[in-house]
Amino acid sequence: MLRPLPAYPKLLVTLVLYVSIVGAAAAQAPIPSKLRSAKTAFVVNDGSWYKVFDKFHGELKKWNRFRFVESKDQADIVIVLSTHAGSFGGAVLVPGPGVLLGGSESKFYMRITDARDDTPLWSDYTGEAGLVSNSAKKLVSNLKKRIEQK
Repeated sequence: MLRPLPAYPKLLVTLVLYVSIVGAAAAQAPIPSKLRSAKTAFVVNDGSWYKVFDKFHGELKKWNRFRFVESKDQADIVIVLSTHAGSFGGAVLVPGPGVLLGGSESKFYMRITDARDDTPLWSDYTGEAGLVSNSAKKLVSNLKKRIEQK
């Protein structure tokens, strides 16, 4: 007849599994050295609503990590913001606090490439239906965390 395990072995197994999962999640791919060492950036709006792009550019400026230049030729990297709306319902842009996209599942994409040869260095996306004003902030915050991680 099998007897149930005492509580301590169960707790130990649970703890080992938890530590394994957390440790695996903490292991992140390295950031390319070109991105870490970049000093200048050319920022491009590739189809995003201008108010979202302005918010995105403002978040990058607040970070104060890059000097912004006016052409790709002057830049170490190119940062591109684009928006892709889902197909159901159709997007309705409503100006005002929070910026509302109704009836769509908009995703905001940030793509960073080497300005010299267009090698992809980083990409990320965020956003769902509803308030999107924080999407720009989230994209910059995610990049900042990864670049500044030791």
